[in-house]
Amino acid sequence: MHIHHGEEETFYVLGGELTYHVRDQTFPAPPGTFAYLPRNVPHGSVCHTETGRVLCVDSPGGAENEFREMGASLSAGSRSSAGG
Repeated sequence: MHIHHGEEETFYVLGGELTYHVRDQTFPAPPGTFAYLPRNVPHGSVCHTETGRVLCVDSPGGAENEFREMGASLSAGSRSSAGG
């Protein structure tokens, strides 16, 4: 789980089967699920299918840089695993 102190998050699940953990509660999140998370709320998610698609809006902007870094890190790890 993690916390965003500077932004609020809104999620809309487009595909896959996910579970969201918010504070001490757990919610199933099939496609069509909408979730709003205010600042300073511990949260996390787990994808139970091979792929999941989620529309995520952070307000104010800026958190997208974290997603780019995560994606680059995952891509680098995938390349090294495939080549090793």
